[in-house]
Amino acid sequence: MKKNNSKFQLVFKYLSSLRTQLVVGGIGSMLVVFSLISYNTNQLFREFAIESAQTNLKQVSETLNLVIAPFASNEEMPVLADYFKELIESNDKSIVYIAITNSNRNVLVKTIFSPPLLFSELPPIEEQIDSGIIHAKQSFLMKDNSIAELHYGLSTSMLIDAADRIRSRNFLLMSLVIVGALIVLLVALIRVSQRFNQLIQHSQSLASGHYSERLAVSGSDEIAQLSEHFNEMACAVEDRIDEVEKARHALIELNQTLESKVEQRTAQLHAQNKALDKALVHLKNTQDSLIQSEKMAGLGAMVAGVSHELNTPIGNALSVASSLNERTRGFIQETEQGLRKSSLISYRDYMTNAADLIERNLRRASDLITSFKHVAVDQTSSQCRKFNLKQTVHEILTTLAPSYKHTNHSIEDAIPTDLNLLGYPGPLGQVITNLVNNAMIHAFENCPQGNIHIQAQIFNDDYIKLTVTDNGKGISPENLSKVFDPFFTTKLGQGGSGLGLNIVHNMVTGLMQGKIEVSSELNQGTCFAITLPLMVKEIE
Repeated sequence: MKKNNSKFQLVFKYLSSLRTQLVVGGIGSMLVVFSLISYNTNQLFREFAIESAQTNLKQVSETLNLVIAPFASNEEMPVLADYFKELIESNDKSIVYIAITNSNRNVLVKTIFSPPLLFSELPPIEEQIDSGIIHAKQSFLMKDNSIAELHYGLSTSMLIDAADRIRSRNFLLMSLVIVGALIVLLVALIRVSQRFNQLIQHSQSLASGHYSERLAVSGSDEIAQLSEHFNEMACAVEDRIDEVEKARHALIELNQTLESKVEQRTAQLHAQNKALDKALVHLKNTQDSLIQSEKMAGLGAMVAGVSHELNTPIGNALSVASSLNERTRGFIQETEQGLRKSSLISYRDYMTNAADLIERNLRRASDLITSFKHVAVDQTSSQCRKFNLKQTVHEILTTLAPSYKHTNHSIEDAIPTDLNLLGYPGPLGQVITNLVNNAMIHAFENCPQGNIHIQAQIFNDDYIKLTVTDNGKGISPENLSKVFDPFFTTKLGQGGSGLGLNIVHNMVTGLMQGKIEVSSELNQGTCFAITLPLMVKEIE
């Protein structure tokens, strides 16, 4: 199989060589020229044969007319038949047959050869030449003024023989021309092949590294010019290699001097990397501490707000209880002196109002404590559990109410009551707390009356989309892409750490397995859109 493949490759290489293509192209061109010349010669000879046949017919027709006229006028047909016989035998077979027919299609005179086309329409001369006989006929008057027809046939054998001789000579001449041209072509190809072989050997020598060898240049043809270019290329390559060698030696010397520098630089970089690793660990710890501090600061602010908010209902309950205690002492004294119906009714009404006030204030305090307890536990534990979004947001807003109670700002909650999630309510509470505080501090700065609108809806069946929108002053385009960057704040040096929205982003995209986007226009407000799954994959 390998042997067959090698033979096939050798044949393919031979057929694809330039020499083979030139030989095949030369022979093909000569054959095409030979075919065209042969075709043209045949056409010329055919035209010549037609002209010769027409001339011969004209001459024979004139001769026969002169001969037939005296015999036809005297109606000496037997004599005419003998004359036709002698004419056919003596004209070197140029006239094949002669016949005369009258108007009734009767044969009056005919030669031994039976004419095949006496009473049928004759084909054109062009079609009759190849058949060997050219048939012709002409009319003449008899003695009784009737019309007779002379039929005769001329042989084309001499024309055909002449054509064959011309074709043979033409073929012989063209064969000699082709053979001569092939010999010239082969001699030229052999010479060109020898010079190409020299070029190939020289190129192989150059590829082997013998750049000092040069080709012998003779003549001024294209191959000689190519040889000169080869020599110039060899000189250029030799010079280039000398330059490369010099550069290589210089590079070796440079590498030897650089090794020590690289070792020194590597040691320095190693020391710097260690220092950078320590700084990175310290920075990470600092960042974690800042994040934890931010969480605790938010929780502390919430504690302070809730504590302040608890003062009112507890203080009111304590005041009512003290007043009730004094009134009870007075009522006891009255009972010792004698209880009157009016005093009993008055004490009963006061007791009812006091108990109602104490209950309402203590219930208010209990609600605040319960909400704060849920929010504080969720934010410190970050446990995954089922929760109602409406209830969770309500508890968060309840704990945030003291921070904006004495302002003209408001928060609207438009969350459906049937949205239940499996997730992390603690981080969600911190996210909402940070977004609300961010709006109070930044969006509503120098704003007399601000509004925050919170709403949620099902998104793509398995997700919810929670939006926190404010009507504040908005975020400038150059800052919009930086709001989630760590330590970015427009309140640098004024109490802002720059970690609030970074914490929000990390919580939403990390633990809560969602995403957050922000859109804003100056003086048109800001909208934070949070996409969360209805059921998160609990992290072990």
